Amino acid sequence: MGATVYYPLDTTRKHPGVLVPHGHWKHGRVENLPTYSVPALAINLVLQGYVALTWDMVGFNDTKQIPHDFGGWREELWSFNPLGIQLWNSIRMLDYLVTRSDVDKTRIACTGASGGATQTILLTAIDRRVTCSVPVNMISASYQGADPCEEAPNLRLDSTSNVEIAALTAPRPMLVVSCTGDWTRYDSRTRQTVYKFLARYLLKQPRWEYSFATLVDWTRPSSSPALPL
Repeated sequence: MGATVYYPLDTTRKHPGVLVPHGHWKHGRVENLPTYSVPALAINLVLQGYVALTWDMVGFNDTKQIPHDFGGWREELWSFNPLGIQLWNSIRMLDYLVTRSDVDKTRIACTGASGGATQTILLTAIDRRVTCSVPVNMISASYQGADPCEEAPNLRLDSTSNVEIAALTAPRPMLVVSCTGDWTRYDSRTRQTVYKFLARYLLKQPRWEYSFATLVDWTRPSSSPALPL
């Protein structure tokens, strides 16, 4: 696994930890563009007192042992696919983050955009160690992504969508960032309805939602609600 840890100079006390899975950017965890910069996001978090951990998705940078779109009917029969491997890697990254002496393992967040948001909602759904979740431009009741790392056999049966998977975060807080330039523009009311239904008797933390007039990105306007987490 290729990964980068960004941390404050003060290592004498424990800091909240943030997992930052990247989306389908050409340069993965080192992507640095005006519309999305993984290092800039991580550095911003560090300046606010967080320890940030970024890592490669399957087939990117230092994790090219297998291609990002590997698999076929044989692999799908055994549920061996990019989504499963990436989610397994995300769990391992979380394992590492909580063992650091400068990280408060009771305050762990996860945030990512696009494909990184898919990893965010899935990891948050299955691992309760993630105490705060901020998926950006991905949660939709009508679209789950169009990449092998976002689709797995039997993941979404009987009309189950990313909205319901994200709702498994309850009663932990989740901030959902959407925009008017992609598929998330249609689903604000759906997300609110499902989340409130599942969390009616459990939710003890506030949950916010923001929408921006932009395309799929992680620029300053769309990232600002998540900073600070």
